[in-house]
Amino acid sequence: MTCEEIYYFGCFLIINFNNYFQKQLVMKKMFFLSAVFITFCSTVGYGQTAVKSGLKIPAGKIVSFNMSGNGNNAIVGVQEQDGKVKFWEFEKNNGKFGDPTENNVLKDLNDKNYQVSSPYYNNNATEIYFSADIDKGNKDIYKISKLAAGWGSPENLGDSVNTSADELTPAVSADGMGLCFARKNSNPPVKNSDCGILFFSQRTPLGQWSKPEELVDPINLGCETAPYISPDSKTIYISSIREGGKGGYDMYYIKRSTPKIWVLPISMDEINTEGDDMFPSFNGVDGTLTYFYKDPKKDVNSGLMEMGTPSKYAPEKLHRFYGKLTDLRDGQPIGEYVNVVDPVSARVLSSHPVDKKTGEYDFYLVGKDKYFLDFSAPGYSHTIQEISLDTIGNSLKQDISLFKVSHLILNVYDKDMFEPVSATITVTEDGKKSNVNVSDLSKGHYKVDLPIGKNYSIKIFNSLYEDYILDLNLAQVVQFEEFERDAELISEKELIVFEVSGPNEPVEIEITDLSTNEKYRTSVTTDENGKAKIYLRSGDKYEINISPKGYAYYNTTLTLDKNKPAGGYKVQAKLEALTENAKLEFSDITFETNSAELNASSYDELERLVTLLKDNPEIRVEISAHTDDVGADLYNLKLSDRRAASVANFLQNKGIAQNRLISKGYGKTRPIVPNNSDENRARNRRVEMMILGNN
Repeated sequence: MTCEEIYYFGCFLIINFNNYFQKQLVMKKMFFLSAVFITFCSTVGYGQTAVKSGLKIPAGKIVSFNMSGNGNNAIVGVQEQDGKVKFWEFEKNNGKFGDPTENNVLKDLNDKNYQVSSPYYNNNATEIYFSADIDKGNKDIYKISKLAAGWGSPENLGDSVNTSADELTPAVSADGMGLCFARKNSNPPVKNSDCGILFFSQRTPLGQWSKPEELVDPINLGCETAPYISPDSKTIYISSIREGGKGGYDMYYIKRSTPKIWVLPISMDEINTEGDDMFPSFNGVDGTLTYFYKDPKKDVNSGLMEMGTPSKYAPEKLHRFYGKLTDLRDGQPIGEYVNVVDPVSARVLSSHPVDKKTGEYDFYLVGKDKYFLDFSAPGYSHTIQEISLDTIGNSLKQDISLFKVSHLILNVYDKDMFEPVSATITVTEDGKKSNVNVSDLSKGHYKVDLPIGKNYSIKIFNSLYEDYILDLNLAQVVQFEEFERDAELISEKELIVFEVSGPNEPVEIEITDLSTNEKYRTSVTTDENGKAKIYLRSGDKYEINISPKGYAYYNTTLTLDKNKPAGGYKVQAKLEALTENAKLEFSDITFETNSAELNASSYDELERLVTLLKDNPEIRVEISAHTDDVGADLYNLKLSDRRAASVANFLQNKGIAQNRLISKGYGKTRPIVPNNSDENRARNRRVEMMILGNN
């Protein structure tokens, strides 16, 4: 067991004894145990020497210092000869700190005599927490955030943190979930010192800071200040004046093993001096510890010091995640936070700000657990990754691109036929009409460009179908630049009433939808009164066929268009029994002009005639053909005779016996209407079938 492990074990026992023993007894045990462990562990040498920092700090007295956890930014408070304090920011370029620039926001506050003190970066320097007296008569903790144009306006952390006392030296954890600060001690144990009492607050799931809790004894002994939360968000360095110190403020190492259990302070003896040792900052990238040393005898020796952090004081093993978030289209920096999410509960464990000016993110995780990383920005998509800390190594650099517009591929289909349907697409966003772009890809296929961050309602309209509404919430997590949805439209229906006369028993009515790519067939059976009802799809054309055994068949077409009859759609079919001398007229059997060659359009009707003869095998028939009065009588007679023979030959080729058929042409001798108009002449050009009798 290492000396650090032994010390932790002893500290754990002390804290738990506090539940059973009086405070005085705990204090005695603590000091005894601390003395033993410190003596034991101090025999271990590290062979490391602190050297002065290379930061080019302007002339004056250093009153505060802080470095971001990723080591890229530093801010130093310098008091000039006139007593005014200026805050100088340093930023690394190509791995080196350049010349400082004064923070203008903090300068403006100090120019108004708001007494700004102890500014503190979050892990990647996108936020600064500080203490100031802004028109309240006491110091509160504020925050400014980095915007694309620079630092924003101060935000008060609120009444849950700030009180009528002075809140000083804030420190925020790298995961953004913890806040440690000193509240000024009204009865300090050390005179002429800025003694404070340390408090800790945690961010709630709603993003607010909880009521701070005073850290337990003996972390707080009444004269603590300048906490620093290392990048593991658990290890905290503090400056304290207490019994057993080397003189002035010394630095101590404490650790939060759980949200409610703290390891007792360890004096950083290898670093502490007889002077003031304060404002420690740990660089999570290279492990350097930078702090302020004030020589009690010679100011010339005072300054910022840096050294490799002794392992016993270092945070837990860090896994660094860093990179840039950019717009997929133009490459511009974007981003607000990277969230670390529990993969089991989906609870956000921590949120890490993204630099709005550069798009850079930089944060740390510790342990060996698995997490989801959620990269996003307002109005942009999300990229969600599952990571396991025991496999990624010390760091993982990723540049993530996000998009602002998600493309919906919308497939509009007829629900019954599953065929594409043309439609009108309208979009509303958050209840108001939207002008988003809708593109036709092909019949029934559309692309809708939807900016992320809004609620959409998409209406798919076709007058022959019920309206289809598709609701999409793109204000939630969107991960795919293109996604697909099907809209299955339900057709409007029309009532069709059938009245069939002739047969004395129910008959089946066959209905074929001629408007679909593949003919859709259905049927309905009449009742004993020859009546039937059915609902058919609006807008389609239907073929109606009735062919009961022993009766002539009935065939017609019905189009359910906008010209709906006043009394609704009604089909009245009078069927003639296949008795001797009964005649059937076939208006759909036609021929080429002045020819006996059948038109292709005649084949459907001829097939129905074949079915009729096969269903009624006992009947013999005469097939007759007729012409109008145009042309010579003898020519018309011979033409009609050939046409009747063509029909008879077709029937024989389909399996109808020759002895059941007689074909005969009558020319113009048997008109059914006068030949006094083109319409009437067309009616007279016809094919008929007459029942001759039974075999």
